[in-house]
Amino acid sequence: NSTAFAVYWLGSDASGISSYDVQYEDGAGGTWTDWITSTASISGTFTGQDGHTYYFQSRALDIPGNLEAYPGGNGDAGTTVDTTLPSGSIWVNGGALATTSPSVTLGLLANGASYRAFSNDGASFTDWEAYATSKQWVLPGDDGSKAVHVKFKDLAANVSAPYSTTVDLATAI
Repeated sequence: NSTAFAVYWLGSDASGISSYDVQYEDGAGGTWTDWITSTASISGTFTGQDGHTYYFQSRALDIPGNLEAYPGGNGDAGTTVDTTLPSGSIWVNGGALATTSPSVTLGLLANGASYRAFSNDGASFTDWEAYATSKQWVLPGDDGSKAVHVKFKDLAANVSAPYSTTVDLATAI
């Protein structure tokens, strides 16, 4: 993900809009700074810093020359820049190295994750589901070493690399 994102604004007036001014604020209660002034455009690309929350406000100048006031406060809209990938770990049956049943409990620990997806082969993953710290799972195939993989996703759609664990399946014991 990128620290650059699109910002949109729009106004209407019976006489028509001549131009817009747009300001941004870095963090609630910060100082409003002119970003784009006297533009006919209704969008722009803003580049922020990871972890910062930005607020935006716009005002319009109509064709007769009436200038709207900025809304103040936290403006018209806000967003937080998030490019940090979630991270985590996975284990089987509390960290067991072996199991006699293909039905296992996966344990998960993640930072910054809102969703999770699983795989037995590390390539084909399940659909995303809400993050939780455990998952009932069935290991595929015959006895032997089995790998289970998980990826984590946050609300900004940042996706981690897969994390994996292995366990020996021995149902014949």
